[in-house]
Amino acid sequence: MWLSQAFRYFLYISLLSLHLTSYAEPQHCVDLPHLPAVGRVCQGVTVSQPQGSVEAREGNTVTLICVMSSDTPLGPVRWYKGYGSERTHFYSVVPKEGDKNDPRVTWTVENTTVNFSITIRDVRVSDTGEYYCEKYTMADWDKPNASPFASGLGVSLTVIGGQHSVTFFVFMCYLIFLIDQNLCAWFSVFQPQGHIEKMEGSDVTLICHMSSGTVLGPVRWYRGAGSKHTHFYSGAPKYGDANDPRVTWTVENPIVNFSITIRDLRVSDMGEYYCEKYTKGDENKPYASGPGVTLTVRGLSVSQPQGRVEALERSDVTLVCVMSSETPLGPVRWYKGAGSERTHFYSAIPKGGDKNDPRVTWTMENPTVNYSITIRDLRVSDTGKYYCEKYTKADESKPYASGPGVTLTVTEAIKESWEVSGHLLSFFNLFLFDRHDSHQLFLSQVTFSSSSTGVPIITGPASRVKVGNDLELTCEVNGASDITVKWFKDEQEVTPELRDTSGGGKSSRSVIRLTAKIQDIKSVIRCQESGLSAQTPLEDKFHLKDVIAVLPGVPVIENPKLVLGDLVIMTCKLSGVYPKDIKVTWDKTFESSQSQHSEEHEDGTFTVTSVLSFIVKEDMRGTRLTCQAGYEGLTPVSGAVTLGVRDIKAAPVKLGVGGGGRFFDSHCFCYTKLDNKLNKITEHALV
Repeated sequence: MWLSQAFRYFLYISLLSLHLTSYAEPQHCVDLPHLPAVGRVCQGVTVSQPQGSVEAREGNTVTLICVMSSDTPLGPVRWYKGYGSERTHFYSVVPKEGDKNDPRVTWTVENTTVNFSITIRDVRVSDTGEYYCEKYTMADWDKPNASPFASGLGVSLTVIGGQHSVTFFVFMCYLIFLIDQNLCAWFSVFQPQGHIEKMEGSDVTLICHMSSGTVLGPVRWYRGAGSKHTHFYSGAPKYGDANDPRVTWTVENPIVNFSITIRDLRVSDMGEYYCEKYTKGDENKPYASGPGVTLTVRGLSVSQPQGRVEALERSDVTLVCVMSSETPLGPVRWYKGAGSERTHFYSAIPKGGDKNDPRVTWTMENPTVNYSITIRDLRVSDTGKYYCEKYTKADESKPYASGPGVTLTVTEAIKESWEVSGHLLSFFNLFLFDRHDSHQLFLSQVTFSSSSTGVPIITGPASRVKVGNDLELTCEVNGASDITVKWFKDEQEVTPELRDTSGGGKSSRSVIRLTAKIQDIKSVIRCQESGLSAQTPLEDKFHLKDVIAVLPGVPVIENPKLVLGDLVIMTCKLSGVYPKDIKVTWDKTFESSQSQHSEEHEDGTFTVTSVLSFIVKEDMRGTRLTCQAGYEGLTPVSGAVTLGVRDIKAAPVKLGVGGGGRFFDSHCFCYTKLDNKLNKITEHALV
């Protein structure tokens, strides 16, 4: 055992030595110290902890989900419990010096690359707390106070004490209660959480347990103390009191567990909450009261820290927008301008009548908190103020929160030339100043000509074109109708299909048609003028990757064994797609969490994997689950499976059916073929 551990540690240190000197910290990171739930967001990787809060019984097993959007950069992932001064290491592959792993914890998936979920066995009440999944780089992995490269928002785990002993005492005390209620004076109210911190729009569970269920009478929740002590929730409010409609008992028909769940938290919910027990004989004075729990709600904020951005025409620019939380659920949209000039610019799913600018993409794949956008091929007309706005699913017509906006100024990029004669636009006298004798010496007078005449501009289709279909590119040159252009695809000249003049003889227009191919992802089209300045011809470039779409075949859905009550992870794999920001949706009727990551191939296409995680429930039997993928304006593709649910876990029965490592697995009622050399599944078929 110790030899294998030593070898693993040696292997990890060897990898560290190999990459430490060559590793450079990725760029495009935004430090947001004023957003404690986010901290640092870097382009290329996000950490998804979609559960929010998890409740488990003492002694049970629980899984805390953590999925990376990418397996780069190299470096460890660590789990920590608590926040601030209470933060302690909980689990990692190779803990730093002084840190230890909890022996009850393991990775949920072996040899993980992006799924760093952990499974905790035999949970205890002391495990209650906030757990954070954090990504570190190889350069920082062993530094004492290193900041994580990226961090999840955390998951709140609540462990409820075992019920067997409570049930016994309930029964015994009830018998005693029939004789004398005072003999049950040991009755107490437990509120173990102390302090909870949550984001606006999320849900929270406030725990309250009675030591017995024998004292007849209601349990009520109150907010505040002293003169601010007001009713918050109860089974039957007194006259004049009212329940908050967002609140429910966490457990139906409670006997000893009177915990409450508050949905859609607001900043105004901050305060102290007290769980109080009353008797039938005196419902005005609490028979017993808990110590209270302090709830802190951090408001959702939209950060647009840049203020003002300047860029040149034809260049690319990134406009930063970061949310302080993943909640509440709902879309994020970018708008240009304000008031009557306000127009939709970009969002994941535009509303009816709105359209996305085809030059715009999310800067980070599958954003959860970082909704920055990248605009390619800037134009002077892009100058303006851009607002990043958060909406909720309940009301998508009014922004829930909005950033202050960022002002983008795009400067015209004009090819400049010095001429003695020709098209003269301006004259400048150039002088030289002699600093020693303060004399102004005249050098020469020259003519500076700066004109957009003859500059080609290429425009492409408004939406992406599927590989195999034709696409049309237009090159327009302003200034004179006698200007001709040449087209080049990479370095090979292309013959145009159309050339005409328009605008009263003041412009020239040329059109080419191409059949989109996968190889065109890396191709560049050039339109070059050849009739105005032959020695230094002006040209424009167009990257075909900006308008090409490669759709996959039928998505491959991995259907794992489904055992009632288990947390399962299903995947929908799309091979050979482009671009990587393909929209993947699961047609389902049950609660789940979803993440997505991609892997690039040599030809420029991607394999995109959508990960769906959920708890298996009885009503899922026979449910048909569909995975659908596509791009805006193109017909999507889809694949489906029917879910089969087993009641109990059983050891898999593996029956050999021939060579090649092919066996039958009773867990999923499927045949599986293993490649021993590659150590991976090469065939997986349902029976």
